[in-house]
Amino acid sequence: MINTTSRRYAQAFFDRCQDRNELELVHEDILKIATFIKSSNELQNFLSNEGIPSKTRQEILKNVFREKLKPLSFVFLLFLEKKGRLNLISHICIIFQELYLHAKNILHVKITSSIELKNTQITKIMAQLKHKFKKDIKPEPCVDPKILGGIKIKVGDTIYDYSFQGELERFREKLVHS
Repeated sequence: MINTTSRRYAQAFFDRCQDRNELELVHEDILKIATFIKSSNELQNFLSNEGIPSKTRQEILKNVFREKLKPLSFVFLLFLEKKGRLNLISHICIIFQELYLHAKNILHVKITSSIELKNTQITKIMAQLKHKFKKDIKPEPCVDPKILGGIKIKVGDTIYDYSFQGELERFREKLVHS
């Protein structure tokens, strides 16, 4: 669960990046950090282990991230370490990404289908969603073999179910209630 502390740090860092006109560069770093964390159990354990002395943690951060991140992003990581908040970095990355997409008028959309969609299909879905929501669309295609056919589109907390299962369920409900 994302807490208010994570939200405050993400918002403050986001505002700082905007003020310094480095939002695009730092956004790339945020995506890198999130990817590093997801792909490394060792890094996840390191970030959540507050028993490691501060100097050691700073050295590890320097070895892992200094050459991979822009200076502002790296300084932010060191700041989080100094404040004892490195364990929040995953949540901060999620919130930062949300703030970035909102500021750029981009809507993140998860498109789930039973088979991998072709680029032309995704492009058509994006065009319809762009028309409906009046925002640029950042698609996240997913494959779920449990869906018999059709697609499910998740926008924020709302799911638009155009799967065969969803259609059959709506048909069943109409029969029961008519």
